[in-house]
Amino acid sequence: MIALKISHNTAITYTNCCVQYFIMTTDNYINENKTATFKKGDTVVMHSCGEAHFPKYKGKIWTCQTDSYLDRGNQEVVFLEGFSGCFSAKYLQSVQS
Repeated sequence: MIALKISHNTAITYTNCCVQYFIMTTDNYINENKTATFKKGDTVVMHSCGEAHFPKYKGKIWTCQTDSYLDRGNQEVVFLEGFSGCFSAKYLQSVQS
């Protein structure tokens, strides 16, 4: 959870669904830790998270850039084309393209 300070007296809380690490994630690491939830090329939509309500992401269909995998924090994530960093798989739903 991230607290954003809007003014000197007001703060809001925002749940961040995106999981990013400063450690380089290689294709080899992804292959060794992949899960069966999403495959490279699958199409998905965000749901039940802060990002899903952003106007530019609401209803947007994303393409998985990688297979889903367990990151170093043991969370299931996937890289999405056009999104910076990996994204938590629990906030993604498959869509038929």
